Amino acid sequence: MVPKELRRPRSPQRLILAAGAVFALLFAGFLAPASTATAATSAASAAAGGGDKHAKVLKVVLVHEYPVFGSFTETDPGDTVLLEDPAFMNGTLVGDSLTRIQFLEGGSFLLDCTVRLTDKGNLVFAGGEEASNLETATTFAVTGGTGTFSGTGGHVTITPTEHNGAEAALLTFHLKH
Repeated sequence: MVPKELRRPRSPQRLILAAGAVFALLFAGFLAPASTATAATSAASAAAGGGDKHAKVLKVVLVHEYPVFGSFTETDPGDTVLLEDPAFMNGTLVGDSLTRIQFLEGGSFLLDCTVRLTDKGNLVFAGGEEASNLETATTFAVTGGTGTFSGTGGHVTITPTEHNGAEAALLTFHLKH
């Protein structure tokens, strides 16, 4: 965990994760326990995918770490931030995420994130968003996956949360095969 004095300042850009992350998760205290991963029930499938029997919901929490490249303190168009953050499900470390964020003019950004879940595979999501929307929730397209998630699509909603006192993002994946 990053010491408090080294953590990114609270700003809309920090929630891009996915991101990083997750974005993406990227990215909640008003939702059912943030560290819980949930397989969809028929009711959740109906809500997530309009009744598609192949839709499922998966929740992953990404805990914010210091960027491995770039900074959130000052961002100019073209600046890039790279993140590698641990991923948790049910309070257990299950993998990590690799997130790239590129800033555009006027507070917009592009994000692509790979959430790597050990022994399950990867989930990949991407899109563009306005930084001003990050304090509540953002949604990105799930563009694919590997392993268990091969051939999947759908969307991921990212809401801010905390995990064991650290800033984090709850990623709620709504997946269809």
